[in-house]
Amino acid sequence: MYTLSVEKRLAVISSLVEGNSIRSTERMTGVHRDTICRLLVETGQNCSVLLVACRRVTITEFCASKLVWPAAVNSCSPKISSYN
Repeated sequence: MYTLSVEKRLAVISSLVEGNSIRSTERMTGVHRDTICRLLVETGQNCSVLLVACRRVTITEFCASKLVWPAAVNSCSPKISSYN
């Protein structure tokens, strides 16, 4: 199966982020619209994973900074487990 180069992926995502449609991105980059849609879904899934990881780190750091107040730490515990 053919995979897009990093430069081509970057060109496609940049074009979409700038507000261009999928068809105009297809014309500008020469990448088929089905491939653009697959790349868009893959990028969205990767962003979702990154967002969950960043939230988990932020909540963990927040709870660690509140160790002087055990009640605050206990209140954070359900929030940490809900991001799994």
